[in-house]
Amino acid sequence: MLNDVADLTDISRLWNLVSAFIVQYAFQIIGALFILLAGWWLSGMAGRAVSRAARRFHLDVTLAGFIAGAARIGVLALAIVAALNGFGITIAPLIAAAGAAAFGLTVAVQGTLGNLGAGAALIVTRPFKVGDLVTVKGIQGTVVEINLMSTVLTNDAGDRIIVPNRQISGEILTNAVSGRGVAITVPLPLKVAPDGAMADIARAIAAVPGVAAQPPVKIGIDALTGDGVTLDLRYWIAVDADYQTVRHHANRALMATLEDLGVRARAGAPASGEA
Repeated sequence: MLNDVADLTDISRLWNLVSAFIVQYAFQIIGALFILLAGWWLSGMAGRAVSRAARRFHLDVTLAGFIAGAARIGVLALAIVAALNGFGITIAPLIAAAGAAAFGLTVAVQGTLGNLGAGAALIVTRPFKVGDLVTVKGIQGTVVEINLMSTVLTNDAGDRIIVPNRQISGEILTNAVSGRGVAITVPLPLKVAPDGAMADIARAIAAVPGVAAQPPVKIGIDALTGDGVTLDLRYWIAVDADYQTVRHHANRALMATLEDLGVRARAGAPASGEA
């Protein structure tokens, strides 16, 4: 009987404590929840507003997404700080603790942090964008995705190449904005007038689908030989075109033009390579 009375007394005391807590902090809890919900809603609105503004000003897709995400996180962080202040909790000790924890984790995750920092730098400075043809550390490919951790490229074979951002930042980077260049050496016999031949070849190559209009096809006399002259032909294949397919079609157009000029292709000529 005494145990039952003691249990009832404990329950009553606990209920009184809970009731007192609810009465004292109910409005603060409701206010904090309201602030968090409002912050969540406003963060979404801020992100969408930034995205619309980015589209209006024609910003790069990757940069627009980064700024929109930063806006959402910033508004949400302010809401969390405001909610904590409603309970009288100061964030200074939390910041100090987070700083100490971050210092301890830096050594363990320095590779990841390096990728994050490099990714942020690439997104802000924009040395290249999605769709550009880039070469870095001997790897060439078209950029299909840029995120904070890595950059994704695709090559002519369709392979996806994932390059950590810290391997890109600070390295010598080639951005083939106009496309990939092709250089061809064309032997021309003495019986063919060089000026007319060069004009015909330039027109034939420029008409091949996938050959970039800018910069234009360049052709000139590279060397004089005992049999005639050697032409230096250079053109660029658009970034969004299939490199090998366009190059093969350009070679066929070149051979057809040479045959029209009365020049028969010899074994090993013309020689072509990447400009």
